[in-house]
Amino acid sequence: MARVYAPAMPRSVFQRKRPQGSYQAYLNYLQRQRGPTWNVAKAYQTQRIPSPVRGRLPTYESMLRGLSFQSPAQMEAQANRMTQQNLAGQQALIQGDYNDRMKTALAQELAAQAAGRAASAMNAQLIGLVGSGYSDAAANQRALGGSLGAAMAGATAADVAAANASAANVGAPAISVGGPVGSGGVAGPAQQGVETYRGAELPAQAMGTAGTAAETGMFGLINAGNLRATQEAIAGYNQARMDADQARSSAIRELAAGRGATASDYLMKLQDAQRQQYALAMSLLEGRRATGEQIFQHGETIRAGKRAQQGINQQGTQIRNQASQWAAEQAQHAKEWNASNKLAQQQAARTGRSVDEAGSIARGYWVDANGNFITKNGKKIPVPKTVQQKSAGPTIRQQMAQDAQNWLYRVRSRTGAPAATKAQLVAYLNALYPGNPQIAKAIADSIYPGKGPSIGGGGTIGSQPGTK
Repeated sequence: MARVYAPAMPRSVFQRKRPQGSYQAYLNYLQRQRGPTWNVAKAYQTQRIPSPVRGRLPTYESMLRGLSFQSPAQMEAQANRMTQQNLAGQQALIQGDYNDRMKTALAQELAAQAAGRAASAMNAQLIGLVGSGYSDAAANQRALGGSLGAAMAGATAADVAAANASAANVGAPAISVGGPVGSGGVAGPAQQGVETYRGAELPAQAMGTAGTAAETGMFGLINAGNLRATQEAIAGYNQARMDADQARSSAIRELAAGRGATASDYLMKLQDAQRQQYALAMSLLEGRRATGEQIFQHGETIRAGKRAQQGINQQGTQIRNQASQWAAEQAQHAKEWNASNKLAQQQAARTGRSVDEAGSIARGYWVDANGNFITKNGKKIPVPKTVQQKSAGPTIRQQMAQDAQNWLYRVRSRTGAPAATKAQLVAYLNALYPGNPQIAKAIADSIYPGKGPSIGGGGTIGSQPGTK
């Protein structure tokens, strides 16, 4: 039988009814409720979903064929295969961890080297700045050479003129100016070039030499920093690789050491599964035997019930006759009881007393609550004898128990098992002895098969019944 599902709400209607809700969550809910065959792509259409087809229930033979059993060698081989698969998986995990460590170490090394090269490239720009600074200082120093030389030449000429004036005052010869190199006197106009060279050119050359030395030193420092960054990155990579190699080797050794325990554990699990398979097979076989026995016993019960029903039908007329006779007797008993009870109530009321029915039944005469006899014309009023027997109970209970055993003996099957139910026994006793349903149930519970001796001493079922 197919089921018909109504279309889903459109998105506009859903948002109007639930402004804060999720429309996709609503469709997912319908998908879960209506099953996987409901097409969410056609949510706005009526869909007819066929009910799933269910197969026949498996038989004992099909369930037994589904069980598999292995020899000890086969179980050992399977345990070894499972161990190898487990080891292969563990080794793959170990190798994967090793590869991850190596990739991380290499990435760190390359990053450190790249950082060192970037720092060196940035610092290399300082070399030109330093060189240009020294060059500018040397140029400025040379630019001062002309004015410095002129000042030095003028100072020298003034000094010579003053010296010559002093010498003339005393008649000494004048200081010679110029002349070839090595002759006496002082330098002349050529002294300006000497002063320019000494005061400007030589310091400018020294400044250029210092700039070159500064560039060379900075270049060396930059190269040393780059080399340090590279060497430290390589050292870190080597250390990480050593740690990864050591971790992988340790894990592989532990895995190899536990291989025997793993194989033994797998073998124990397979053996336990084998034992469970055997137990399941035995339970299936036992269940099949029990089912066959139940079918046979059910047939026997039906046949015995048919035979017993014939006997029950024959007893029906007798039971109805007995019930009618018993009802007439009970009516007579009730009439006698009511008359006697009414008389006792009237006599007790005259003197303001109340009747004690239980005490009266026990003593056989009507008495009041204080145990005093109630009399009429000086004579005690007797309690009817039939009511005495009904209320006291032992005689009735014994007779009911004996009748119950006789009835069960007559309706049993050929195997000796009762062919009637406990409810039928209770109904039989209630028909014979109206007004005693509790006694009938107690007798049925007591003497039904498996309950031991009967109430009233009538013996157990299967004993030779008496005659009513």
